[in-house]
Amino acid sequence: MMTYLEKFERKVTHTLLVMMASVTMLIISVIAVVIAITRKIAVLDIKELPEGTLLGIAVMLFTLTFGHQLVGRSHQEKVGHNSESST
Repeated sequence: MMTYLEKFERKVTHTLLVMMASVTMLIISVIAVVIAITRKIAVLDIKELPEGTLLGIAVMLFTLTFGHQLVGRSHQEKVGHNSESST
């Protein structure tokens, strides 16, 4: 028979695993979007684009990569694998 503490520990462990999986899926999704946008940029004809389009694409890519960095750092801190302390 499980004690109350063991049940609580199982629930907390399950919740953490679900949260880690969702963060991992978010990271994978952001990486996939960055790759897709980068591939589209590679085939663009720059001469035919309106003036602000390249700036908009650059801002969008910067925002996505910055968001990826923030999510990755937050995830590392929660898991306890901070890369700065291991070097």
